[in-house]
Amino acid sequence: MENDQIERLFERASRLDESKMGYHNEAEWKQLRFQSGAIHFKRKAMGFCGSSSVKSLDEIAYLFVKTGIAISQDDGKEIAEALNGKEIKYNSTKMSFNFVKDTHGNLAYRIEAYVPSD
Repeated sequence: MENDQIERLFERASRLDESKMGYHNEAEWKQLRFQSGAIHFKRKAMGFCGSSSVKSLDEIAYLFVKTGIAISQDDGKEIAEALNGKEIKYNSTKMSFNFVKDTHGNLAYRIEAYVPSD
């Protein structure tokens, strides 16, 4: 999955008031929608101050649906698989998505948000 495709997915989760679009050009509005959507998803997945979360595939698919990124559980699972190993950057924060296994071999999904030290 390419960066522009990922950005479009997270734009769906944006909670920005569409009536304010007139105050921004198209590129600015697109970036604001992506950032808003990424922040909304991060807060649903990890809470306001959280930096890491491990969810089952069903839980992550549900989060994608709940935030508007996916239209169904199956779509959410496909998105989770497509985002595996990917990273997005919004503002100064990076968010990564990875499948992990526990000691019993059960598959789960780790989401981490961090501010890189450049």
